[in-house]
Amino acid sequence: MPATRRRQSESDKVLWALPDVLKAYAAGIPRLTVKLARDPGPRWAYHSLQKLVRNPATRRQFGKWEASRKPKSSIRADNDLCAFLHDELEQKGLTSDLSPLTTAQVREMHDYLCSQRWRDEQQQERSDFAFDEMPKECAIASMPLERLVRTPHIFSLATDTTVLSVLEMYFGCKPRLEELFVSWSAPRQRSSAFDRTSPCVFHRDTDGMQTIKLFLYLTDIDARSGPHVFALNSHRRNLLTRPGTFTDEEVAAAFGSESIESMTGAIGKCFLENSFGLHKANMPESTDRMLLQLIYSSHPTICPPKHPPHV
Repeated sequence: MPATRRRQSESDKVLWALPDVLKAYAAGIPRLTVKLARDPGPRWAYHSLQKLVRNPATRRQFGKWEASRKPKSSIRADNDLCAFLHDELEQKGLTSDLSPLTTAQVREMHDYLCSQRWRDEQQQERSDFAFDEMPKECAIASMPLERLVRTPHIFSLATDTTVLSVLEMYFGCKPRLEELFVSWSAPRQRSSAFDRTSPCVFHRDTDGMQTIKLFLYLTDIDARSGPHVFALNSHRRNLLTRPGTFTDEEVAAAFGSESIESMTGAIGKCFLENSFGLHKANMPESTDRMLLQLIYSSHPTICPPKHPPHV
């Protein structure tokens, strides 16, 4: 298809999707009202407004303009490596394996996390259970921040020079670490708890105009262990950008089945991803899956807690 016709086709799809976008935001007004009543700070106002911008190119341009007004750092790592990883992030939406930590360091992180108490991420009343006591009803277990920040090597990972340099090249300003999150799921948790609102359905993150996630695998993850899945180049194309979730068939039809990449790898695999691109987490079928996520941004988001954790 000629480029002009392709652009017109994508524009037509955006226009046809406009009523769905408006309906989605109208449905979210009551929830937003409650959140603003609890926390009337400017972060929520910014968060809500930037979510209205759905065109990837517009989000990128505005984010770069915003970053141009923010401080830069003098931190620099291997320029060739950083340029290569930056280009991957720009073009594909995610990078190759970064390997910022040794396998021994990652196993130490895993062993610490296994020794701690966990909670049900979706049902907060189910909390404070040991690693080998996960309730059968629990779909995804997470850990309170005050425990997570004690994990060995977690801040060495977060402040890795290569990671920060790639992020600064991409953002155009110093990156901000906005959130730390660890998730653990097991094959026995296959249930109706995974619905169209779960992370196991293709979706886009809209935490801010420029946000990048770092993923670190804390277990070996193969095709049956629930690998993270990403649609290559979906962070750049103006397709399937309405709020909500999308089926595998919708994503394959829009971007091609060859663009859907399952991120399998051994413990310690680590990569950066533009999470505005379409992504999801597959359900584990054979072995447990544990992974760490760090969210970086070029601007304040609603992710951080209002008060420092007690450690």
